Amino acid sequence: MSILYDIMYTASNSVRVGEIMSAPVITASLDESIKDIAIKMSTHNINSVIVADKSNKPLGMVTERDIIRKLLARKNSLII
Repeated sequence: MSILYDIMYTASNSVRVGEIMSAPVITASLDESIKDIAIKMSTHNINSVIVADKSNKPLGMVTERDIIRKLLARKNSLII
């Protein structure tokens, strides 16, 4: 079984998101490089960043997994 499954079925219902969330929210702009976002994640010890427009409206998010998948896809396309 996965760790998430164990947590879902054994964790107390009294634990709320506010107790485990990261704050403040770390954002990135649409024109930031993957490298810069990875540095932000490392600096703040987080694994995702909210992408926001100039008025700070959330547009989406980038995760470590997104970055890894993109870099692996790029590497594989160069090999073929």
